[in-house]
Amino acid sequence: AEISAMCYDLQKFEEPRYIYDAGIDCIGYPVMDGYRYDVLHGYRTAFAYLKHSPRKSQARLCRALQLRLPCGQFSYATNIKPECILGVSGTLESLGDYEWWVMGGYGLTTYSLLPSVYGPSQLKFLNQSGGNAITVANSREDYHLAITNEVKRMVRQNRAAIVFFKDTKELEQYLATGYQRQVGHVGEIRERQTSAEKEHIIKKAATSGQVTLTTAMFGRGTDFICNDDELLAAGGVHVVQTFVASSLSEERQIQGPCFLNARAVGSES
Repeated sequence: AEISAMCYDLQKFEEPRYIYDAGIDCIGYPVMDGYRYDVLHGYRTAFAYLKHSPRKSQARLCRALQLRLPCGQFSYATNIKPECILGVSGTLESLGDYEWWVMGGYGLTTYSLLPSVYGPSQLKFLNQSGGNAITVANSREDYHLAITNEVKRMVRQNRAAIVFFKDTKELEQYLATGYQRQVGHVGEIRERQTSAEKEHIIKKAATSGQVTLTTAMFGRGTDFICNDDELLAAGGVHVVQTFVASSLSEERQIQGPCFLNARAVGSES
């Protein structure tokens, strides 16, 4: 059975998405808003390591290529069968078919909506004043230029802009244009950064005149807290979503709920 599993993983080793960090000679998998290097996906991690590592140290090879005999599996949700399940989410109003399918598997058929502890949302999207809520570009050059012009417009108003790209590739393509040098103070939140580096940039993101470039991964579970009175007086944080979200819940996460204490927030897609 393990030989069969190994052969299967050889065909699928590029899934799920991973990165190879040459500095520490390890394969990392995305977990929340970063990468973990102590996560294994069967034999796929070993094959990914063999593909990328130029060093292939003997110790790592021995550890990576050993047979992994399963001793059992345990699921809290399946085995404990609790009488009550409590959870909190900012996207309950935008659940998709998949989310309902998962919930149905645990007997969850209804939910309740409670007011946010942060007060009423001040998100302005389709009803925002000035600018375009939705922009469609005819070319990649126009696309990058539109992002830059929108960010520059926010900076002139002493607001902060956070730009979400679909993935690292899209972010790198934008950076290659050099347009980011036109918009002033720019910070980047990257998946490979340390927790301390990410925390430092996240804290600065919601300050007057600050521009932050990042990817969709940080649209979920990242708290951009605004305590800048000058920024709030100018209109708050402006979100530029540069891609079409895969689901309504993803769009909701990126557009508003992650901006805590921000009394005024604008968004553009």
